[in-house]
Amino acid sequence: MHANLTDPPFFFHSAGEIRHSVGNRHLKPLHVHPEACEIMLVLEGQCRFALNQKAYTAGAGAIMLINAGDWHAEASVSGQPFVCLYLSCSGNLIEGWGTNQIRALQASPVHQTPEFERLQSVLTQILEENSSSYANKRQTVGHLLGLFLNVLNRSLAPPFTAESDHRQHVRIAKRFIEENVHTSLTLEHISTEVGLSKYYLAHIFKECTGISPIQYAIQCRIRASQHLLVHSALNIQQIARRTGYKSETHFQQAFKKATGKTPHKYRTANKEASANT
Repeated sequence: MHANLTDPPFFFHSAGEIRHSVGNRHLKPLHVHPEACEIMLVLEGQCRFALNQKAYTAGAGAIMLINAGDWHAEASVSGQPFVCLYLSCSGNLIEGWGTNQIRALQASPVHQTPEFERLQSVLTQILEENSSSYANKRQTVGHLLGLFLNVLNRSLAPPFTAESDHRQHVRIAKRFIEENVHTSLTLEHISTEVGLSKYYLAHIFKECTGISPIQYAIQCRIRASQHLLVHSALNIQQIARRTGYKSETHFQQAFKKATGKTPHKYRTANKEASANT
């Protein structure tokens, strides 16, 4: 595969560092980013990933490539410090592959590359530039991303470009919601994470998506509950708790409103369909 420099768009969502000391594990329960790919560079320690019902371990020097739509959970190994850098993006990332794919569908998500230290260096520059107050920081981040992805693309993926600030804020909000559907999300929580007032976030979120942040959170909860109903043996009350509902009754009402079926009927119908295929 080679970098596709002519087919836009490539969208920058967010980037950051995850750092945990010994005795303070990195844990993210099962979640999905429907519209974003994720690249993680493990710098120290080990992290175990459950991805699409398969288990993987990524140690220091490994790169984890997660496609949009991949259900995944993350847990660093206890008794070790854990440090990683992450980058989130979307678009037509590799020529000939589907939109929002950073790896071939059947390929292992864990990769090793001799370019790891160079990728780490460029991604660190991206973090520094993105957190700066320079007027042209988006253009500079775009150039650095191009360099990062051109290096990675020698075996994996092409570059992408940055987008307007308000759309980036919405994508950061979406990511936060997707990773925290198991909690009692409020507009205040989401806006604090994004760094905007709750009123402005609600305005730009609806402008970009057509729905409010809380409505998107409900969609994510229902999506997660549908996945658990089909792919787990958890009972309805357990699924309600794992998808951020305080009571089974509230979950039952929200699920039926969204899908037209009760959770029990949805589970039964989908398991019967699976058995007949």
